[in-house]
Amino acid sequence: MVQVLLVSDFFPSAQPEFCPGGAVFDSRDVVFTDRSEEVDGYWLYEPDNPRMDSAHVIVFVHGYGAMNPMIYGGWIKHLVRKGNIVIFPRYQKNLFSPPPEDFPYNTAKAIKDALAFLDTTDHIKPITRHLTLVGHSYGGVISANLAVNYDDLGIPKPKAIFLCTPGSGPFKGAVLPDYGGLPEDLKLLVMVSDRDRVVGDKFGLRVFNTAPQVATRNFIRQYPDKHGDPNI
Repeated sequence: MVQVLLVSDFFPSAQPEFCPGGAVFDSRDVVFTDRSEEVDGYWLYEPDNPRMDSAHVIVFVHGYGAMNPMIYGGWIKHLVRKGNIVIFPRYQKNLFSPPPEDFPYNTAKAIKDALAFLDTTDHIKPITRHLTLVGHSYGGVISANLAVNYDDLGIPKPKAIFLCTPGSGPFKGAVLPDYGGLPEDLKLLVMVSDRDRVVGDKFGLRVFNTAPQVATRNFIRQYPDKHGDPNI
């Protein structure tokens, strides 16, 4: 038997042009504002060249201890150049302070302050009716908490949340007993990794399984793939 190997066996597909993950962008540049001095501060990223009058808002909530947005630099740049304002809240002073129970409140304060800053200065005006929360690791725990308690916390109602490998490890302060309080019209995406040795899939499954009222919800499990060279 002769095995025929195709070029596609060794190289991934090319990046498409026109889609959310595509290579065609609305703006060429990113302008950022650093207001992260306080524990409830934030970094702000806006699309530029061309500059927009208004743009939708994505709140990007970092993982535990990952206060430096450079860790997510490529992801943030992609979202902004696609025409979105990105708010990157800082909810921690350091690895030991404050306690995790404070994380949702600090994040909500950062969101409110960033929106007020955009509204009262010569910046792109935020469109908040389609507010999206993106949370990585502990940021996924915080994002799910905010999506349940948005009214009490005084932030706009989220339209969508993406929980990327979400989990709390031993720090349960922002974890809720269940997520039956998520809005029914929310768009919920939970993504876990099959070999995640840090947070696993327990929290992601809790959110997904305790929120049956959310009609538009999806759960994705990533598996390693040794096909091709280099391995995916």
